[in-house]
Amino acid sequence: MADCSILMENIDGDGDMMKTILGMFIEDYQDAHNTFSELINLKNWVELSRECHGLKGVLMGIGPTELSDVLLKIEKRWADGTQAAPEDIQALLTMVPAYLADIKTTVEAL
Repeated sequence: MADCSILMENIDGDGDMMKTILGMFIEDYQDAHNTFSELINLKNWVELSRECHGLKGVLMGIGPTELSDVLLKIEKRWADGTQAAPEDIQALLTMVPAYLADIKTTVEAL
């Protein structure tokens, strides 16, 4: 299950509200893996950085995750004018679907 500690604290432990918010997250980001894959294939590093920034912001409101660290690395590399490191790209493509699966498991458990 995903660590949703920040979200839970911000909504005062309201399980129904958490289920609603996480459900909206799943709906909004269910195609994130495809989006990231497409941007990587197109070598559109500017848009990839924007997508990473957006997802990172959302994740920071849910709870700590390694995926946030990877998103930040990719975002910073572009800000420095360099392409994201291959290991960060691979981690992104692996971690996004895994995180979404964790969120779905969390919602099902509520």
